[in-house]
Amino acid sequence: MHLLPEIHKTRAWIVSDPEKVIASSVNDDELSCGCLTKLMTLRVALLERKSFEQKENIKVTSNAVKIQARIRKSRLKLKVGESMSLHDVAIGVLMCEGGGLATLLAEHTTSSLDDFVKRMNEEASRLGMSHTRFVDPHGLSGENVSTLCDMELLCRACMSSFWYPLCSLQRHKRWRSGNRLLTQQRTDTVRQVDGMLVERYPKVGSCSALTFVRRSDGKRVLVIILNAVSCSKQVCISESKLLGEWASSLSFCEDDDDDSGDG
Repeated sequence: MHLLPEIHKTRAWIVSDPEKVIASSVNDDELSCGCLTKLMTLRVALLERKSFEQKENIKVTSNAVKIQARIRKSRLKLKVGESMSLHDVAIGVLMCEGGGLATLLAEHTTSSLDDFVKRMNEEASRLGMSHTRFVDPHGLSGENVSTLCDMELLCRACMSSFWYPLCSLQRHKRWRSGNRLLTQQRTDTVRQVDGMLVERYPKVGSCSALTFVRRSDGKRVLVIILNAVSCSKQVCISESKLLGEWASSLSFCEDDDDDSGDG
């Protein structure tokens, strides 16, 4: 029998596969969505531009530097006037901690940040995210709010997008992923953690959305944790891993039951 693991630190979590929500905490309040904001930022930017050209260069703005500086321990340091390709910026939004690159991408996509945030909220409404509200493209303010169910809708939409492989990059010519689980060894039930985000923001705590590829059928199990204020990034990762491995083990148990004709 595959019992739900004890989750001691994180207050709001959900586990799903492509067909259903497998389990969730009782908490589906509106909570700060922190770094997961950047999934919507990248989605909206691509909806507006369709693609990111390698040859198109943009310069880092003072606003982007200011936003990035709010994550003091981030390895990413931006300099005003520094030039980088739009393609590299888009990849860095997912691979690098902090909100500087998300801000830069938003600034370059529409005429103003206010206009970009308006597009984010319009897309949230289109996806059916009725309890989600964005005020910035990076999530550092703590004022971007959502629910577990709404974030599940966003993550599933991202997972079906052509750019989802960007979420699984471990290394890039310019960046290195801060998601340690991307390099984890295979286990009996989970082939690998293959993408998305996990970061800790000062006003929000740790948030994560991680996908685990099941060995049995190759489908992705999605684990989302929101607003883990008292948790370190490592605790958030550990409890995401527990939930992901449990969900994959449970799927084997359910398949066996179906074959036997029980239930």
